[in-house]
Amino acid sequence: MALSGGRDGTLRLWDLMRGRLAFVHRLTNKKEGDVEKVEKEEGSKKTLPVTVAQVVWSGDGSRFAFCHGMKVTARDALTGEDLVDIVLPARTNDITFIGGPSGPYLACACDDGSLPVLGVGKHENDKDEEQAIRAVMAIEGVDRVVVGNDRFKCIEVVSCEADAETDGGDDGDEDDFSKHPGWFQVVTANSGGVVSVMDLRGAVNMITHPSEVEAPPKPDKNNDKNKESNEDDDDYYEDSESDDDSEDEELAVDILTSVRVGSGARITSIAVWSCQ
Repeated sequence: MALSGGRDGTLRLWDLMRGRLAFVHRLTNKKEGDVEKVEKEEGSKKTLPVTVAQVVWSGDGSRFAFCHGMKVTARDALTGEDLVDIVLPARTNDITFIGGPSGPYLACACDDGSLPVLGVGKHENDKDEEQAIRAVMAIEGVDRVVVGNDRFKCIEVVSCEADAETDGGDDGDEDDFSKHPGWFQVVTANSGGVVSVMDLRGAVNMITHPSEVEAPPKPDKNNDKNKESNEDDDDYYEDSESDDDSEDEELAVDILTSVRVGSGARITSIAVWSCQ
């Protein structure tokens, strides 16, 4: 089976064994911030067709995902259920499943230089009956005026294959971080021609095990015994908070290596192969 999407606003499923079209699904924009409209006459508006930027399968074919505009959707291949349906802050140029053959996470390359990582489907820690969107912004985006050559154009997972020893293992399990590093590593390319290898295990860990550590209570400033040390204590807590923030940013993504292709060639697509 193959999936395709283009400028006609449709998602098409092809039966490659029989060489024919099996199913056509027309996409619509319903969420605010994702609909492009053109005013032809006063009081009348026409909605432009959806352009699908990318369609991807999970490694085992159980899930697929696609993006158009700022919207990202992941669905169960068997039931058609929406596992993720979200509008991101910026246009999404490319997406890839990470975390193992079943694709438990989705990494997105966005036009503002951001790199969000989304949890796909429900998680055992979700308390609500309805699906909770679990996400971490591994790299924060910047304003479109100053983003320049930092726009992410492509992203591809290093490896999503299972091996015979573990028979695939449990996707997203903490032990798999060391057993299958390629499941959580991606290769990206930006508009300036820079190709980077990134490790997103930190972002995945933040999604599966959100930090619940609370800072110790600050001393009571109204207490006379603490008045003399209030200034030092305030400095200590401010420094601790800033250190915590920097640690979170470092944990979300680890840029392993980067290289500029030529003099900054415009890259439109990448393919990744790993021997490990």
